[in-house]
Amino acid sequence: MNSVAKIVSERILKLLEKDLAPWKKPYFVQGGVPTNFTTKIPYRGINRLLLIPEAGKSNYYLTFKQICARNAAIKPGAEKDWHLVVFWKCFNAKDSSE
Repeated sequence: MNSVAKIVSERILKLLEKDLAPWKKPYFVQGGVPTNFTTKIPYRGINRLLLIPEAGKSNYYLTFKQICARNAAIKPGAEKDWHLVVFWKCFNAKDSSE
């Protein structure tokens, strides 16, 4: 199984091979900022680089659980068209000496 770092690196390299620098803002304007369809919250951090919409495609994304919750299904053959989303959360760890 691939590590998240390896998947992220491969995705960025593929974009660079297409002469697309995913961190440059003008590219985001083309398809809009990647946004979660259900929550309408734009993705942040590395997910903005991972979810760059292709020309002519939507900039909205759903998780598999969100698709199932809508009693919807993935079109046959579309399961190969998935995108990685990295979940991260900041938290304060308690000092173990307390």
